[in-house]
Amino acid sequence: MKPLIIIEILAVFVILFLRIYYFQKFNNNLLRVGNTVAVSGLLWETPKEKYGNLYFKLSNYDIVLNTRHLKASQFAVGNTLKLEGLVIGGKYGNVINAKKITLVRKTAFGSFISNLSQIKVAIVSRVQKKIAEPFAGLALGLTLGVKEAILPDIYNTLVKTGTIHVAVVSGFNINLLIKALSPLINFIKKKWIKISLITVLVAIYCLLVLPSPPVIRAFIMGILTYLVSLQGRLVAGLRVLILAGFFMVIINPYVIYDISFQLSFGASLGLIVLEPKLKKILPINLKGLEEFFYTTISCQIILLPIISYYFGTISILSLVSNTLTLWVIPYATIFSFIYIFTSTIPVISSLTSFIVYIILNYFVSVNSFIAGISFSQINLRFSLMGIVVYYFGVLGVLGMLGRVGVLKKETI
Repeated sequence: MKPLIIIEILAVFVILFLRIYYFQKFNNNLLRVGNTVAVSGLLWETPKEKYGNLYFKLSNYDIVLNTRHLKASQFAVGNTLKLEGLVIGGKYGNVINAKKITLVRKTAFGSFISNLSQIKVAIVSRVQKKIAEPFAGLALGLTLGVKEAILPDIYNTLVKTGTIHVAVVSGFNINLLIKALSPLINFIKKKWIKISLITVLVAIYCLLVLPSPPVIRAFIMGILTYLVSLQGRLVAGLRVLILAGFFMVIINPYVIYDISFQLSFGASLGLIVLEPKLKKILPINLKGLEEFFYTTISCQIILLPIISYYFGTISILSLVSNTLTLWVIPYATIFSFIYIFTSTIPVISSLTSFIVYIILNYFVSVNSFIAGISFSQINLRFSLMGIVVYYFGVLGVLGMLGRVGVLKKETI
């Protein structure tokens, strides 16, 4: 790694540390149990109803609201809400128990979000009518990030096999969209207009699927990569990833505690940093599946302690399941998108929905078989100290293997 990149990384981490430290200091005083707080913000998605309460986020705060007099349907997406409540202890941290909630007003942007939400509901309904379950739910997860559409049994199966990460909108979706849009605007000569158009169109897609941390990270990286490539330069993946993480944490320090951000950032880091090294250190031939093997193992090495820390389990056969099934996901995503755009055309929609069914049937069948193996996962939870020791160990092993590879080359 070049000294300049190391200096950039250190500078970024120092700035982020100071930002998070002072933010956390302020936030701990605000969200102290027993405090009465007032919060306002835009409602991005319909609250989830569970155990007689409504659960949702408002301005990055976790809100719980008793449903004796209110229902989830009364909370329209796009509304700006203001609430007052008491801070109480929750299972995963403090939450605000709302006592008083009022509708401030619906802004022009809120109306736009509301319209996008209605479009999304219509798409979900159309897909579920034409494609059989559990494949409809998976198709919606791949294209629109609708995890709620995935049947619980299938969701648990994917968790067991370590393939649940595919059922979300990722960098692949963003890159696919940029590549599809780029030829359509090639006639435009001015680069700033091209960049502006791509940014706006991709941003609308991100708002449609909801701007979760993985989506925002993918959006920033996708736009930065497009911007650099438009200038005719080579893209430095690690630098783009660090910039994306930097912007996200500076704007919203809460994101550093979000598990989806940690998993998304960690997976990207594995692909950018580890995958090229593993290809050099461990050259293998898997009859065309090498790329998926390297992709899987690179992500798994980085994500294993994070998954263990949060979920208390480790999938033993995730390397096998990902290697065997990861290759079909790009095809399933592409044909799911084609179906969404052609769902009103009888012959084409029937053909694409059948192709989606065939591809996802293979995906589900292989993962269901692997999940049924008794030793497919073990119960193990890393401690914070264990995570630190693990990552230092990974660095040490990679360093040793790298030296062995260099020595072999010199001997030859």
